[in-house]
Amino acid sequence: MRGRGADIRQKYLPAGASLHPSVLNARGGHYPCGAMALTPQQRRQQEKREEKLKDIREQVEAGTLVIRKMTAKESKLNPPRPRRTTGRKR
Repeated sequence: MRGRGADIRQKYLPAGASLHPSVLNARGGHYPCGAMALTPQQRRQQEKREEKLKDIREQVEAGTLVIRKMTAKESKLNPPRPRRTTGRKR
C-alpha cells in the first residue's frame, strides 16, 4: 500500500520531481512547494497558459510560426520595460 505522499506526488508533481520535506499539510501529509497556494482559478489559468505554450511549440516545429529577433527600428520603438523595484501592491 502506498502512502498519501505518493498519491500527491503523482497528482501534482511532474515526473522525477520530489517533495520538499518542510512543506506539510495540516494532517501531516506532504504538499509540493506552492501547490497549497493554487486556487482553482489559478490552476485553470496555469493550464490555459501551458496549453498556449504547447500550441506555440507545435506551430514552431511545423514551420507555421517563426520567432525572430526584433529589428533595430522595432527595438527603438519598443524599449524594455523597467523592472518593478517593490512587490505587487494588493
